[in-house]
Amino acid sequence: MFNSHTGAIGGGELWGYQLASVLNKHYDLRLYSLPGDIRFNKYYDFQIPFFGRTAFISNPDLYVHYSTHVIDKGKGKKNVLITCFPKKEWPKEIVETYDTIITLSRYSANYIKAYWDKKARLVHPAIDIRNYQIASKEDLIISVSRFFKEPGGQSKNQLELIEAFRHLNSGELKLALAGAVLTPQDQNYFDLCKEKAKDLRVEFYPNIERTELKTLLSKAKYFWHANGYGRTDPYEVEHFGIVYLEAMASGCIPIGFETGGSKEFIPFTFKDFDQLQKITLELEAQASNGLPSKLRYIASEYSMERMEKELLRALDN
Repeated sequence: MFNSHTGAIGGGELWGYQLASVLNKHYDLRLYSLPGDIRFNKYYDFQIPFFGRTAFISNPDLYVHYSTHVIDKGKGKKNVLITCFPKKEWPKEIVETYDTIITLSRYSANYIKAYWDKKARLVHPAIDIRNYQIASKEDLIISVSRFFKEPGGQSKNQLELIEAFRHLNSGELKLALAGAVLTPQDQNYFDLCKEKAKDLRVEFYPNIERTELKTLLSKAKYFWHANGYGRTDPYEVEHFGIVYLEAMASGCIPIGFETGGSKEFIPFTFKDFDQLQKITLELEAQASNGLPSKLRYIASEYSMERMEKELLRALDN
């Protein structure tokens, strides 16, 4: 299995290692990835062997190419292309060297059909519901994502969320912004966010430890997510959004931007920040009516057992 998803420990990276963990159970797996990705073994308890990207076995029984960034010809007796989203510019003659294409949402599958006239098999990302709890809820909104702003990237628009929070007109709610700060450019963006929020009830959690993050999610009422806002390229939106599942497993009500694959399972979406504020205040004025438990149940359906069945079925196609 070739993996090009490296860097931040985000949803795309996590899905890749979930896929690898299933393959490792059923095959003699060789995972070709950057050596630094060994940190996933510690972070997510995936005991997977890593090999350098150029150390390919010749003509393996099954070759899996996992990437949303680069494409190469299939190298095995059977070849499987797994991608979060297709790149329109990938040559069709190279895509044709793959027997099966797998993706993670109907949103992405529709673009695979449009770009390549191929039917993709769906294998949804997973979470382990046992790792998340619902605590006594506080007057807290949380947003979780890496702090960055770059052309052609998937910025989660924390600056815009801070501005939306400024105009929320709720004296009780606080906003918690948690996420990775990995580069000097990330630090610059993080500093801009802190400057913009200095007179507001906003708390920052850069490079937060996972146990602390789970505690915050368990206490938060709402989860705001603005990936895709201001974007016109479908490549740059949320193609699924594992972080939504983590919020829902914690009984945290997700309100996300209306485009992308997450629309397939989250209950509340917004088209602009006025609507984000309106939905939040309307939910604040209502009784919860068991909504946190209902959200947790929806998240529980995205289990590793379900994912394993979907992947094995797709490979058997």
